[in-house]
Amino acid sequence: MLRFAAFFPRLPIFARMDRCLRHVLHWLVAACGASMGCHFRGADGPVPRSLVLSRQLSQQGVSAMEHGNWVRADELLAQAVKVFPQDAEARFHYAEALWHRRQQAAALEQLDKALQLSPDDPELLVRAAQMRTALGQAAEAGELIERALDVDPKNAAVWSLRGRLRRDAGEPREALADYHRALGYRPDDRETLLDVAEVYRQLNQPQRALATLQTLSETYPPGEEPAQVFYLTGLAYDALGRCAEAADLLALARDRGPPAVETLYRLAEAQWKAGRETEARQTTAQLLAVSPGHPGGMALVERLDVAQRPRPQLR
Repeated sequence: MLRFAAFFPRLPIFARMDRCLRHVLHWLVAACGASMGCHFRGADGPVPRSLVLSRQLSQQGVSAMEHGNWVRADELLAQAVKVFPQDAEARFHYAEALWHRRQQAAALEQLDKALQLSPDDPELLVRAAQMRTALGQAAEAGELIERALDVDPKNAAVWSLRGRLRRDAGEPREALADYHRALGYRPDDRETLLDVAEVYRQLNQPQRALATLQTLSETYPPGEEPAQVFYLTGLAYDALGRCAEAADLLALARDRGPPAVETLYRLAEAQWKAGRETEARQTTAQLLAVSPGHPGGMALVERLDVAQRPRPQLR
């Protein structure tokens, strides 16, 4: 959610847009049929006018979300649900709008009701699991994930989310198995590749972390790699004793945005190990300006000062 982060990561509303758009033609046909009182194959009677209106409102709400107008999306989707409460798709989108507006309990309520209407929808199950993971409800999230795997065992998002749950539970090797299952179905998933690299780093397997990060880097156009990729790659090089390369990568991570305290500290250390004392001193000064009294930064200043003192002459 996950972590959607999680990294909220990505919003599933857009992953479902193709499905939503496929309903548009049906909606239009339904609207005509409802106005004419027609009966449709597979339906018990005329398409309810309330369903047609609900789906029109839902589509407008999704469009508002695409444009970042979450207040308007909330209003439209609330109306869609009120007009036709049996529409699971409307409740799904309404849950997204509520979640984005930090109304987590209300969002989960809408997803739970959507699942009552459509209990075997893997996307609903995954999104509910992501939300519950974000709220620390690991047991409930785990149950939803297992349900999703029963319905769709080849769903990469489900395997990836289970990997995150296992990683958070202190089971890194089991997490890796799930992550690799996810990558088997979606090998270029950036979030999963990043998670795999982080687990390899935690397991002190820098060579595997580096190989994973190189694969991840190849999914971005040159020059568009995020700071986190450079940061983790720098740590992998540092763990392998390749300090100069580590310093170069960590400098790139620093330059990609407002420098994080940990990035500055790791960069200064790598520069010092690589024998770049002047650069290390400059980076340490930048670190202490951002975080005065940083223990690692203060220790590094002391080491740099000791290295600069003249050594006593032996007689």
